[in-house]
Amino acid sequence: MSRAADSARREFEAWSELGRLVEGVAGSVTRPGPTEREVTGFDPTTDLGRRGRRWGFDFPSTSLPDLARFAAGLARAEAEAWLADDPIVATQAYENRRFLFGDRIVAWAVPWADIAGRCHPEVRDPCHRARDLMLEIGEGFRIAPAVSGGEGLTAPGEDSIGPFPPRIPQELSELGSGTVIFDATAVSLGAEDRDRLEVVRADDLRALFENAAARWRSLAAAHPGSARLWLDLADRAVFTASAIQ
Repeated sequence: MSRAADSARREFEAWSELGRLVEGVAGSVTRPGPTEREVTGFDPTTDLGRRGRRWGFDFPSTSLPDLARFAAGLARAEAEAWLADDPIVATQAYENRRFLFGDRIVAWAVPWADIAGRCHPEVRDPCHRARDLMLEIGEGFRIAPAVSGGEGLTAPGEDSIGPFPPRIPQELSELGSGTVIFDATAVSLGAEDRDRLEVVRADDLRALFENAAARWRSLAAAHPGSARLWLDLADRAVFTASAIQ
């Protein structure tokens, strides 16, 4: 097997494992579930439908397991194309997978898996294994390295996550504020669920975001291939903490 085909095959195995892991914890982890809309507020249905049609794939849902299955299919298509001496299809499969990962998965799914494992100790190991698989894939793709200076990398008024600064308090329960907040976290802070965070003591809420900022900086230091995302999340968490009255 050629080196390129072997690399694509290993990635196929990683995506397949990721899908199984997340599917296995979905029943234990309630809100926010493993979809981009539930974590960030953005509905990717139209975009994913466009991406899937290119390869004859119909997304049953926008959940992370279905995204992982699609990415696994692209990795397998790449491996088979290299073995069939078809570099055009192989390159298309690789590029489509890289853009899928960078545009529709990594920025929300890694934080979701990381914090799901922290909030739900009974599924910590599979959640953090899923997180680590995505971070390893991100190192290979290098979709968001922390290059010096940020000029020209994002549109004015945006960072790698989206419009900045975030709208507080409207986006307080979404990832754009700087962290994922699960119902279990909200309840531990004194709220009924993550949509009722206004009843939480300001000091406790600020501490939540300050701790999140420290975790994202640590993640950025350990994973330079996606560091820009985690540094921007850290900045968002710091902003949110300072905005909480």
